[in-house]
Amino acid sequence: MTVWPGAWPSHELSESRRRLKDLLALLRSRAQEEDEDARNALSKLVIVLACGHLEFTFTESFCELTKSQSSPKVAGFVREDFKHGLNPDKSNLLKKLNKLDKGLASNFEIYLEDPTSTRSENLSTLVNKRNEIAHGKDAGAKTVTAIKLAEFALEFSEWILGTLSPV
Repeated sequence: MTVWPGAWPSHELSESRRRLKDLLALLRSRAQEEDEDARNALSKLVIVLACGHLEFTFTESFCELTKSQSSPKVAGFVREDFKHGLNPDKSNLLKKLNKLDKGLASNFEIYLEDPTSTRSENLSTLVNKRNEIAHGKDAGAKTVTAIKLAEFALEFSEWILGTLSPV
């Protein structure tokens, strides 16, 4: 991905966010629909997209920050490390951040473990539900849960964009 100087977040990241917000708005508009199967299917899709958006935001932000602070070879090495994706659970994100900058890793833990929030629990639930859905298990995706997790993913992705900004 190419980021034009001063253009952050990139178009691809902005589009990922827009797609999640659009699908979330659709779910909200259909929250009272009588067709429970359709509502549950849409809820599952929102959860999968929310987790994917979070993963994409972290990966792209991490790689673009590295690219802005290193040589092309190092940036290429880092990008290659993400080629198979990254399950965005707390331990994986923390491992990556610790490799880059211990201070960023510490800020991440402080942000996630804020005792006045449910961020850590939300991240765990989001990743676990996405994994259950992706592996064909009945994730029990309720509309209210999908909305909460998508809102969390949008909030957390904003924190990532600000914290790992390459500009």
